[in-house]
Amino acid sequence: MDVFSALGEPTRRNIIEMLAARGQLTATDISDQFKVSPPAISQHLKVLREAKLVEMEKKAQKHIYRINPGSINELEQWAKKIKHLWNERFDKLDKLLAEEKRKAVKLMSKNELVIERIFDAPVETVWKYWTEPELLKKWWGPKVFTCPYVEIDFRVGGKYLSCMRGAPQEGAPVQDFWSTGTYKEIIPMKKIVATDSFADEKGNIVPSTHYGMEGFPLEMFVTFEFEEIDGKTKMTLTHSGIKNLDEATRKGMHQGWNESFDKIVGVLAAKGSE
Repeated sequence: MDVFSALGEPTRRNIIEMLAARGQLTATDISDQFKVSPPAISQHLKVLREAKLVEMEKKAQKHIYRINPGSINELEQWAKKIKHLWNERFDKLDKLLAEEKRKAVKLMSKNELVIERIFDAPVETVWKYWTEPELLKKWWGPKVFTCPYVEIDFRVGGKYLSCMRGAPQEGAPVQDFWSTGTYKEIIPMKKIVATDSFADEKGNIVPSTHYGMEGFPLEMFVTFEFEEIDGKTKMTLTHSGIKNLDEATRKGMHQGWNESFDKIVGVLAAKGSE
């Protein structure tokens, strides 16, 4: 019988553990530890001898058993080999997962824009600039834009509709840029997640080509996270879902968002000086 078949029976494993702890035991000493009959224990000991897991020495009328260190060493080396092969598989899996994570992070960073700003006001104050239409009008859009219209149904599943109006240019009509979206997650004073799409003045989603821009999907996502630090508010914007965001577009979006946030800074400063 091979080693593994011999060790497959609980009583025989217990015998091996007893011998490992005590060094050597007579057959009677071993049998006394079990409720089964002495002949049954003798049969178990025979199996262990045939598997070369134990050795037996006769002294007078006693049969003395001890572990065969050679077989145990072979078993230990086999276990180490299996552990090494198992660890190699996990190492390969770890490398694969790390590579996939690296690719995912690279893809995510390629398709999203992240901006952090600090506002010198508590969260309760800053939060209102995202949730109250009249306050949102004060900052929505880059510095050369105004915001003549904002409608907000501020609840999960509710929608918003806003208009950015470009600065007048000689010989050209004023252009309005409408956007809409649906609120997906709202955690008061902490987080806002919403979709973001180009729209017409009725709130219907339109492709970016409607405004002469290429490459923007019909639906993107904006996430605003708020954290109060020493009476100030740290706001983190994540604008995601922008497929193949090239550097020129990223730079333009970064500038546009920051110019909008600069307006909040200006409004808060003016309010604080009153």
